[in-house]
Amino acid sequence: MLTSPARGQEASEKRAQEQARAEEQARQWPVRLFQVKYANVYQLAKVFNAFGAVINADGDLKVISVRAPQSVLDAIDEAIKRLDAPQPPAKNIELNAYLITASPQSSATPLPAELEPAVKQQECLQISRVQAVGNFVAARQGWIHRQRQWGAATHNG
Repeated sequence: MLTSPARGQEASEKRAQEQARAEEQARQWPVRLFQVKYANVYQLAKVFNAFGAVINADGDLKVISVRAPQSVLDAIDEAIKRLDAPQPPAKNIELNAYLITASPQSSATPLPAELEPAVKQQECLQISRVQAVGNFVAARQGWIHRQRQWGAATHNG
């Protein structure tokens, strides 16, 4: 069934009036500033948009301003208390990798002590000389490159 232009205009005017009432009501809501210590204010603002409040976040000041009914402000206050917590400290993880070469010729330069067990496992290969060329270290916060040079080490197989 088709509606007349007058009915369509009435519906449009009614929506505009409802929107104007909602905007007027939102202007009367109280405003509260929330200071955030640890959490990302922009992520919190995204989450709090679900409350239907007017929200602004400032990452430099670490502040979120919220205009909403008092019940919503109280709910956001409780949520910030739970979500704004320090992150647990990062685990201290380090991975050492060594580049070694092996040959049947012998040499008297000692091998680093941490590599001796690996060389002993390879005795069946009859390797006389194992040389640690260098190593690198991978840390949890990023890659730290460290190069060490060692002389050749004799291994009597």
